[in-house]
Amino acid sequence: MIARQRGFTLVEMVVAFVVFAFALGVLMEANASALRAARRSAAMTQAALLAKSKLDEVGVGVNLDEGRDNGRFEGTDYAWSLDIAKMDPPPSSTGVQEEVPVDLYRLELDVMWREGRDERHAKFTTMRAIQPGGAP
Repeated sequence: MIARQRGFTLVEMVVAFVVFAFALGVLMEANASALRAARRSAAMTQAALLAKSKLDEVGVGVNLDEGRDNGRFEGTDYAWSLDIAKMDPPPSSTGVQEEVPVDLYRLELDVMWREGRDERHAKFTTMRAIQPGGAP
């Protein structure tokens, strides 16, 4: 009686290799996608920190003027564009426009940066109340 050899056939080895290669490709793509998401998240966090810094300094110690201004954040690849608009106070609960002892301004900051070939934007908006006729 002839004993059968145990082991894997060539076809089984090729199929196993193809399954392994496919699984490895899927895992590499998932890893690359996670790295892109982490990089994008870090860039957005940096944009938010720079925006907070810029918005914190606007209108401090000086009167606000309506209009648009732009520039670059020093030491970074991020640019900014700031729109300042004077707002009417909201109507009271009775619907009557009341005299408000402050001027309201809407500050809209757009932070831009390049990510590869794409340009990314993040928009930040806040309101500022300034006493009329005096420094903020």
